[in-house]
Amino acid sequence: MRIRRFHGRRNNKFDKGVLKKHVEEHPDSSLHERAALFNVGVSRRMHDALKRLGIRKKRVMPYEKQAFLGKLAAGDRTFGFRNLVYIDESGFKAHCHRDAGWVDKGQQLLRLSSASANAAPTWAWPSAITPGGRKKEWLAPMLLEGSCTSQLLETWVEQCLIKALHDPTLIIMGNASFHHHKRIQDIVAKDYHDMIPLLPSSADLNPIEKTKIIHGTGGGN
Repeated sequence: MRIRRFHGRRNNKFDKGVLKKHVEEHPDSSLHERAALFNVGVSRRMHDALKRLGIRKKRVMPYEKQAFLGKLAAGDRTFGFRNLVYIDESGFKAHCHRDAGWVDKGQQLLRLSSASANAAPTWAWPSAITPGGRKKEWLAPMLLEGSCTSQLLETWVEQCLIKALHDPTLIIMGNASFHHHKRIQDIVAKDYHDMIPLLPSSADLNPIEKTKIIHGTGGGN
């Protein structure tokens, strides 16, 4: 592909189709390199032109993540999008954090000390979510006092989650230390379901993680 180079004054008009084709043929060119080739400004002309074309800069996806998404797509073709379920658990305390309190007039409040806060129990919340298009559907949520263990999780899968699944389903779960994938695989296989684990450090692939960030229930808050 030949591009006419302009010298002297910067070019105010250039063919957006040629720009799009250049991006397809040279996706690794930097913004400055592309702006110099088309003889336009970087921050305004080239950046705005790429934005109008719907082109964004993204990092190369690691091979492991590509392989996982390919496996997920294969499972989607087998089980169907509606029968794709993510499971996860969240821990939080019953007593919410408070950044204000009551003191005598003229005094400063340096710290909060509440017996109810210190004695507040920690709750665990295992649940599942199915990404049904724009509307996500929660399945088998359960609230309990204490920490989530492997025995509790496996009991929840067998007695709560499985009963909420009416068709063969592909289940995706995380990689916590108490997630025994083989045992859970054996549990769900009895009812013709399948399970695949998420990649390590790939919480961005789990829609429950994004939901926990929005509601502030992740990380023990």
